[in-house]
Amino acid sequence: MLTVLGEIMKNRVQSIKDAREIRLVISPLVKTEPITSIPNWMKLRREVLLMDKQVEEIEQASGALDNFQDIYKASIEGKINSYSLNQNLEDIDRFLALLQNNQPSQNES
Repeated sequence: MLTVLGEIMKNRVQSIKDAREIRLVISPLVKTEPITSIPNWMKLRREVLLMDKQVEEIEQASGALDNFQDIYKASIEGKINSYSLNQNLEDIDRFLALLQNNQPSQNES
């Protein structure tokens, strides 16, 4: 289910990214009048570029959750070893860091 959800999100993010890139980044470049705020345009361009990174992070999180599911199953079956547990704990730490980094700050609320 996570894989399917990840693919749906990836397609939606790509569509949104394409639309934003045309509207916010390319359109101001091809207009006859100059861009009024270069720093603002650069900020918008950076945000559009970083959307790919967000999709990649979601895919990594999905993989980490799949691995966690495997570890959980192995632990119930008594087939877990310390190496696989440590590897998956690192994945879980990265997933939790991703969640923490994507939480709005109290100032943004």
